[in-house]
Amino acid sequence: MKSFLIFSFFILFFSSLVINCNHTERKVNQLEKEYNDINSISYQDKDFVSSTKNDNRDKNRYSDILAIEKTRVKLKVGDGLRSDYINANYVLDNKYILTQGPLSHTIKDFWRMTWEQDSNLIVMLTNIVENGMKKCDQYWPKLDDTIKYDLFIVKNVKEENIDNIFIKREFLVQNTKTNENRIIYQLHYIAWPDHGVPSSFKEFISFVNHLDNITNTGPIIVHCSAGIGRSGTLCVIKHIMDELKNGASVNTLSIKNVVLNMRKERIGVVQTFGQYEFCFNVIDQVVKSSIKEQQKQKDQQQQQQQKQEQQPQEPSTKTTTLDESQDVVVDSQTTAVPTSYFITFGTLIVAIGLYLRLYK
Repeated sequence: MKSFLIFSFFILFFSSLVINCNHTERKVNQLEKEYNDINSISYQDKDFVSSTKNDNRDKNRYSDILAIEKTRVKLKVGDGLRSDYINANYVLDNKYILTQGPLSHTIKDFWRMTWEQDSNLIVMLTNIVENGMKKCDQYWPKLDDTIKYDLFIVKNVKEENIDNIFIKREFLVQNTKTNENRIIYQLHYIAWPDHGVPSSFKEFISFVNHLDNITNTGPIIVHCSAGIGRSGTLCVIKHIMDELKNGASVNTLSIKNVVLNMRKERIGVVQTFGQYEFCFNVIDQVVKSSIKEQQKQKDQQQQQQQKQEQQPQEPSTKTTTLDESQDVVVDSQTTAVPTSYFITFGTLIVAIGLYLRLYK
């Protein structure tokens, strides 16, 4: 009888493992189908008129990553500048500018764009060299050094390494034509592999939250190497996180639709399926952390109310409520850890406990 009970519980445990594997496989298959739908978007030659002009071709780091004409950022012609072209696009209601890592001969255009757009925050998601290949030319001077890039004098006044996750740089930029000075910040995430995803959700979420510590004066300029994969992924995640902070219900948000809309503004954003899946997993972590924080606050409020004898109980502020035991859903798709994981773990604990009780 004892052996039969133990055998039964272990059969239940391994059955739940199979259920969990099937659940995860279905989730991945659904996300892959969504991503294939996104990749079905096609472009026409007319969408890249300026990018393909002979005078502009050498301003593209990659010949197949071009700036969509309708949403491209246009430089102001004059002061020695003949062309308004830079490989950059506005996305998400002009809140961000996605652009490639500057080339040595486009650095002056990059700083001109930063100045003209009144941007004071640059987010860099690549390293200068990765796997022996140059991914971006260094467009800023070393600490305490000063370099003139055409009309603009850039001085690197401060660098700070934040927990080996990212480097925060502070630049003093002077427009030599107007003698105006501005402070422009760069947040350089140093641990994101090309075509891959960060290894730590917690570290990446911390980095994204740090963007809010700087009050923006214009669009946030985001670049990696091509300005589509890592850059697009960060913007999708930041956009969804901002929507949640502003009170949006998690069930009304669609990562797929955000990516689809951004693909109309910048070619190829969220370049790989792994990056698309990463968006879901990060948002899942954000929501679950929010649930725990809400429960903690609720418990604290209940404890305080219990101490206030004969005081009327005030209703707590209504927030987005979710059952932590259920899968978090964004765009009607599960984003990470399914409930069956908890069933599996619980079954294992019960089986071990019974075994110890029968055979101690």
